[in-house]
Amino acid sequence: MKIISLGAGVQSSTLLLMSHLGELERADLAIFADTQVEPEGVYEHLAWLEETVDIPVIRVTAGNLGKDTLDHIAGKRSRVASIPFFLKGEGKEMEGMSRRQCTQDYKIAPIRRKIREITKEHVELWIGISTDEIQRMKESNVKYISHRWPLIEQRMSRSDCLEWYNQRGYRQPAKSACTFCPYRKNPEWVSMRDNDPKSFKQAMDFDAAIRHMPKITNECFIHRQLVPIGEVNFGDDGSQMDFGFGNECDGMCGL
Repeated sequence: MKIISLGAGVQSSTLLLMSHLGELERADLAIFADTQVEPEGVYEHLAWLEETVDIPVIRVTAGNLGKDTLDHIAGKRSRVASIPFFLKGEGKEMEGMSRRQCTQDYKIAPIRRKIREITKEHVELWIGISTDEIQRMKESNVKYISHRWPLIEQRMSRSDCLEWYNQRGYRQPAKSACTFCPYRKNPEWVSMRDNDPKSFKQAMDFDAAIRHMPKITNECFIHRQLVPIGEVNFGDDGSQMDFGFGNECDGMCGL
């Protein structure tokens, strides 16, 4: 089987639409792993994809990452997948980031569970990594899945994907990432603040709640400036720390 790992961002949506239009070989289905805390625009785009393509789109979820994290803080859950928060040391110094488990637990694992429900045979999993993100390519670490990167084969960059959308009159997808994702860059924060106040309010509320995480001695923040997200000067350092695509969610988020 050929399965698309669908993040509902620019690149994976391009894969799905190209396959639907016959510009790539036909995929059997696409799987979207829902953290339940994506911006509204992502869910609107996902619904549009489901209505537009003739390839089945399956939604799976491991739960609500935001609620599960807040329940952990409140002592209602013994464990939750770690999110890579920025950690404040003594004074105003940053002491790195906390561990990242959210991609594995809320993206990769539910997709793999669904694949094993569907078939016990080997699967070719298409991942929407483009030429400008080649450092994100990783081989599968399980025997029943092999990874494939059709955009790399087509020599398409993210900008090529956007141009592909424009040529066909498609609206461009929203950024696919949790509303409170620490890897969100400053222009993306500004866009959310100005165009999606509901999601930005969700990020502010979450940021305020995670300051003192269980078993973490440092104060936690979702922005590297180590202040509440509503107080960040988004023009101060040009962008959120320049992680580049290589430090995003292992080819599973934001695509």
